[in-house]
Amino acid sequence: MERTFDFDTCNGTHQIKWAQRFATYCGLLALIMLPLAAQAQLNRYVVHFANKANSPYSLSNPSEFLSQRALARRQAQEIAITEADFPPNPAYVQQVQEAGAQAFFTSRWFNAVLVQMDRNLIQNIEALDFVDSVEFVAPGPRLNIRTVRIKKEPKKPTLRKQNTAFQNDLLDVPAMHADGYTGHGKLVAVFDGGFAHVDTHREAFGHLFDSGRIVSTYDFVANNVDVYKYDAHGTRCLGTFAANAPEINLVGTAPNVDVALYVTEDVQGEHIIEEYNWLFAAEAADSIGADVITASVGYSYFDDARMNHRLADLDGRTAVSSRAAVNAARRGMVVITSAGNDGSAPWQKITVPADADSILAIGSVTSNLERSWFSSYGPTADGRVKPDLSCLGSSTVLPGNGSGTITGSGTSFAAPQIAGLVAGFWQANPDLRAQDVILYLKLSATQRNAPDTLLGYGIPSYTRAQELRLTSTEEVLQPAPVTIDQDWKLYPNPSPDGQISIEVGPALTGKTVQLSIWNTQGQQVWTQSNFLLSSAAANVIDAGTLPGGTYILRLDLPEGSTQARFIIQD
Repeated sequence: MERTFDFDTCNGTHQIKWAQRFATYCGLLALIMLPLAAQAQLNRYVVHFANKANSPYSLSNPSEFLSQRALARRQAQEIAITEADFPPNPAYVQQVQEAGAQAFFTSRWFNAVLVQMDRNLIQNIEALDFVDSVEFVAPGPRLNIRTVRIKKEPKKPTLRKQNTAFQNDLLDVPAMHADGYTGHGKLVAVFDGGFAHVDTHREAFGHLFDSGRIVSTYDFVANNVDVYKYDAHGTRCLGTFAANAPEINLVGTAPNVDVALYVTEDVQGEHIIEEYNWLFAAEAADSIGADVITASVGYSYFDDARMNHRLADLDGRTAVSSRAAVNAARRGMVVITSAGNDGSAPWQKITVPADADSILAIGSVTSNLERSWFSSYGPTADGRVKPDLSCLGSSTVLPGNGSGTITGSGTSFAAPQIAGLVAGFWQANPDLRAQDVILYLKLSATQRNAPDTLLGYGIPSYTRAQELRLTSTEEVLQPAPVTIDQDWKLYPNPSPDGQISIEVGPALTGKTVQLSIWNTQGQQVWTQSNFLLSSAAANVIDAGTLPGGTYILRLDLPEGSTQARFIIQD
């Protein structure tokens, strides 16, 4: 049986009193509604308050706005509760309503409230002495309690020859499961545009309902608790880590996690309100004590061009959702987001909030362990490496509509796999802080010695992360420097015999470099010093002694390093 608003997930009790407090102070239910004239032209706005003066909340009584599980998460990581965690002053919200606005979700971190109102009321709201600004976020009314389910018709499931084994093997998930770490005790919040068929796909998700692992649901688009509607994108993402259907070869990376399902993406349009929905959901996740957030949504352009982002905005401090992600990370959650699917589109770069620091933005690789053509790349506007990690996002095995499996491609399906890896690794190492978990996974990855702007630190490994956890010192746990980008390629790739030629452009011609070959476990297996790169076809290396598999060739120069993947055929 689903447990909506069961906030004490440690002991499984249904705390009605806490749910009422949460709805009142954090905005998960509509605040007092005032009737508006039928002819009013409603839009949605965010009212930003100037301060939290005369707040009824106090640091001595944080249980008024945070669950016990949330407080325990912060205490374990020595994260202080501050006035920034206080909800907005209820008196301010009340006066906004009395001015004629319908108030819905409040934001503690942004000190704001989402309202629905006639645009003619803007001047009246702005005149209130405690209001800093009023921001237009979406046209028309949408935040109605009643909504219509929109489900795609179930498709005939594909043949059950597809298997999650490959995508799990890349992350060493079988070893994690064999060690007994399947995410038990960890709470993962999923933000998406809908979770159609989660409630009917018993093969994949029946265990979540049977064991009460769906601990919270909310639709921030239409303001109700029904999330099993709209489209099935969120269902696919959920399946990559929470599905448990070995009979159809569909096993997620952490099938025993608890989950919170939040609709933040409006599938009927694209406006900045969706980034605010991301914020409201992140605060809800924080309040119920979630350990991990995974969100396969991203933003660059909107239906209203005035809301569009610029590449210069990718600094982790400008976009609403990026600022929200940073706030969530600062409160002890591991935040994971898809890098974006604009790699071959005019935008090309990562989408927000993937630019946020202290989070994991996930890129996509193919079955050949090369970057998927669609996977967005970095760096950020301020020069940071993005994406952070990568895993299989091309032809990923996913739950079908109501039964069976399908395959799909996108960084959307890579990100939640990492969420499951995080849950299992953190279960294995419960004393770690969120940022420690992120660092261990980065340093376990295939490109940890030379992260780049295409795949970041590469594909992480549970086994390697555990080894580091058991053997490394603080001096070892330092991120690698950013690589340089150069014009070069390897051929033939794949190589039938290990003979690899390096073709270089003008920037590398005549350079003397240090060459090294690394396997997918991050181990150096070959090296050669003082290799002179020629413009001719004489740049041949002999890796014929290496067994068949995927490798990374790294070129080290005084000004930095660059690398490329290649395959030696068996």
